[in-house]
Amino acid sequence: MSNLTRNPYGLMATPALDLTPTGHLPHLVDQARPHPDTEQPLTGARTWTYLRQSDRAPISVTCPTWCESTHEMDQYLTQAPEDIQHSVHGREVTVKATANGTYEDWRILGAQLAIAPDSEEPERRAPYVQVEIADEVWSRPMGAGELADFIGTVEGQLAELRKLHTGLVQVRAEHAHTVDVLTIIRERQATATGPLAEVMDAMASLVEKTGDPDSVAELVLGLTVRARAELLAAEA
Repeated sequence: MSNLTRNPYGLMATPALDLTPTGHLPHLVDQARPHPDTEQPLTGARTWTYLRQSDRAPISVTCPTWCESTHEMDQYLTQAPEDIQHSVHGREVTVKATANGTYEDWRILGAQLAIAPDSEEPERRAPYVQVEIADEVWSRPMGAGELADFIGTVEGQLAELRKLHTGLVQVRAEHAHTVDVLTIIRERQATATGPLAEVMDAMASLVEKTGDPDSVAELVLGLTVRARAELLAAEA
């Protein structure tokens, strides 16, 4: 049974994984949580005891040296040996995301190193890493090779994001340039009259359609030079 609640007190041991407060649970949490002024780092192997639910016999459990779970609530709620999980969590990061239209902080790519020595699932009986891809969406338990493949997949996606970032910088700059040119054209169009106003309107329409103000400017300049040359030739 995996502790996917990110709760260091081991609430993965609650029957049927029902994490809804039951009246006595908040009190137990308050009693189990160390006071901030007296809390000490968890180091070295630790042994603790719970009462087996079937016969109330005391069962001793020794944590691996790397386990950072306090197991305080496990002492009250453990049903059977397979409920016991030892774990340590990596750093958490969040991004703004939405599943319902409201953007909130979502955890991404958090991970836990864990072992459940008596688990009914064989892959959890040896140390494994499980990744929280997004809030409450977890990968399967992974060994070293599987984790390496997972990291490779994530690195590949990061490379794609970097490519998109480079493209975004470019197209944002082009978009800003287009908006600036349109602003200038519209300002001059507002004071222009006659044929000049029509030319400005045509230029603005071309810029909006093509999104390429430089090419439009070159086209208009070319047409202007040509028209001037034809006019001078006619006058001669």
